[in-house]
Amino acid sequence: MVQVKTVYITEDGKEFDSSDEASRYEETIRNDKMEKYRRYINDSYGGRQLLNKYPLDEYGVWEVRGEDENPDLGGYHHEPFIGVFEGKLKDVIMEAVAHPNFWSWGSGGSIYKKNIVKVGSTS
Repeated sequence: MVQVKTVYITEDGKEFDSSDEASRYEETIRNDKMEKYRRYINDSYGGRQLLNKYPLDEYGVWEVRGEDENPDLGGYHHEPFIGVFEGKLKDVIMEAVAHPNFWSWGSGGSIYKKNIVKVGSTS
């Protein structure tokens, strides 16, 4: 006997048996992302400094680095490379804060505006 089973798949690929479960899960993910966004722009030093330089609607190419895992002044320091994104700062921050390597001990990573210099001929 053949049976039909409907599966609801969320944006991140997780499967649910009901539409309601899938919707609740995605709402939780959206709320978590928004909370991290608010925390970064309001509470973190890096986020506040970034917004002192650029408005949220600033369009550009942005390099995103994760938070240094060593919060003290001694030892080796490293901000892991996450990626280079093009778009409005608000959208880049939203994408960055959702990345698992952006956060380490709580302050969040760094976002830098990149200036692209074209060289050579276009023909």
